[in-house]
Formats: sequence, C-alpha cells, structure tokens
Amino acid sequence: MGILDVDVPNQEEIAAVLENARGRLRLWARRTANATAALLLNCVAVWLFLDVGPWHAYWQPFGQVFLLLGMALLLVFVYCLSLWMAAWFLLRDLKKAYS
Repeated sequence: MGILDVDVPNQEEIAAVLENARGRLRLWARRTANATAALLLNCVAVWLFLDVGPWHAYWQPFGQVFLLLGMALLLVFVYCLSLWMAAWFLLRDLKKAYS
C-alpha cells in the first residue's frame, strides 16, 4: 500500500453520510425556527413595556428582565442560525461531491 491509496466510499456509505447530513440539517432548521419564534415573542413582550406600550408603568420590574432575556435569545438565535447554515453548506458540498 502506498501513500496515494485512498479508500473510496461505496454507495451505502455515501447514502448514510447524506442521510446523516439531512438529519442534521432538519435538526438545526427546527432549532433555528424555535429560536426565531422565541426571539420574536420576546420582542413583542419588550414592546409592551416601552413608552408606546400599555404596560410602561411596569418597566422597572419586568421590562428590563425581558430586555435582558431578549439579548440572550439573540445569541441563541445567532448560534442556531450559524449551525443551520453550516449544515446546509455541508449538505450542499456533499451533494456536489457524491451526486
């Protein structure tokens, strides 16, 4: 065996890798959708406590908590979106290479 001998994957291995990549893409798409929904709901909650919202009198006890929660949810959204995009790019590259 020389250095240039490369193991070429068979069709079953390629199908398994593609299915795993599709599963990973579905997983992160679902998590990204959930993170998006949570972020949007939190934005609505923050809006209710702003000057234009009906509950502005309760900004100190509740509004600031929702604002901090929104900052945390933004980080979760960006994390999920980046992993979803990475899974999408990986699946795209695998399809180009093996299909």
